[in-house]
Amino acid sequence: MTKSSKEKRSAVRNLISSINVEKLKESNVANAPQGKQCSPAIKSMNSTLTANERQLNEVKKLLAAGKTIVELDPKSIEQPMLADRFAFEKELDFQNFVEQIRDKGQLVPILVRPHPEKRERYQVVFGNRRRIACEQLGRPVKAFVVELTNDEAFAAQVQENQQRKDISFVETLVHCLKANKDFPRAVIAKGYGVSEKTISTYLSLARTLPDEDVLQWIGPAREIGRPRWEEFIKYWKNDLVISEVRSAIKNIAQPDLDAMSSDDRFLYLLDIAVDKANRVDETKRRNKSHVVRQNYGPSSEILLKKSPSKMTVEVDLNKQPGLAAFIEKNLDRVIAEYKKEEEPLTDS
Repeated sequence: MTKSSKEKRSAVRNLISSINVEKLKESNVANAPQGKQCSPAIKSMNSTLTANERQLNEVKKLLAAGKTIVELDPKSIEQPMLADRFAFEKELDFQNFVEQIRDKGQLVPILVRPHPEKRERYQVVFGNRRRIACEQLGRPVKAFVVELTNDEAFAAQVQENQQRKDISFVETLVHCLKANKDFPRAVIAKGYGVSEKTISTYLSLARTLPDEDVLQWIGPAREIGRPRWEEFIKYWKNDLVISEVRSAIKNIAQPDLDAMSSDDRFLYLLDIAVDKANRVDETKRRNKSHVVRQNYGPSSEILLKKSPSKMTVEVDLNKQPGLAAFIEKNLDRVIAEYKKEEEPLTDS
């Protein structure tokens, strides 16, 4: 018997329903070394443990609801309807994740749906990293298979990401921009649990982000939030900054690049953008300070401005409309006379 949309939405909510996150945090903190600041590796491990604990609770709920875990060939499963992450296969944390699955197995099943357009194939709803890890290891991937509409799959993906909290701010912006092509803004806002006004703000920011190749070079930059991205976007509007940033990406030495995390890459480009923008502003200030202004006419109705790079003549149209018209009418003649005087003399 086919389930109604209401029953399917209920199943999805049960899958991604919240649990007591504070208790999980307390459990991880209790196991962390005391009296010392946790290293990035410890923080990453604690974050992974918290996610696994939460997801295992969700699995128990699905099993209690009568859902069955199946094993699927990862190659039979397509990418999510909307990619929610930047390329991550080369990131160190993903490589560590693959090793974890190699050593301990896949602890948490992924969620897939029958592919809406391709027979005998599936589509990831969430758990794409686990799918790719299992594919790299050459082993089946454990999964729950649930019939979901596009709207239901989108809601499940977003809510899972919101609970994991490991999707970065910039990935969220890009995901919203992609979703905006296929879903009403109200659906996106409901999925993210924010107002439509907030989604509008996200979309405005997303449309001013650097080009995709620059974003992929940076990566997810998970520790970089909205203020830093807004700062970078402000500088990215300057063509000279864009050129400088692209040059830096092109010329960086591979060993230096390999030593950088995604956050490091963002901060590296931000420093370059700030430095270039400051130098451009300084040049503008220096040129402005060298501008010579001279007024002409009985009422100072003509202003001549001369800088190291250009000269302009301004005529007050309210006071001297006839002079302005005369200059405009005779400008071509003046240029022609100038060129004639500049021509070198030749023997007749």
